[in-house]
Amino acid sequence: MKLGKLRELGELGELGELRELGDKGDKGDKEDIPDSQFPIPNSQFPIPNSQFPIPNSQFPMTNDK
Repeated sequence: MKLGKLRELGELGELGELRELGDKGDKGDKEDIPDSQFPIPNSQFPIPNSQFPIPNSQFPMTNDK
């Protein structure tokens, strides 16, 4: 599924449909990926949340457009 479709569903506020789509993704359960394949400690990304002072109130998720 393309990101545009997900964004469209999100803007319409159809979170239930997004949740359904997520539940159908069984592929992750069939293949276990050990953490050793991704040796990327968080210390490589020193980006504290304080650099992004964006409160949720600036982006109200409503259908009032």
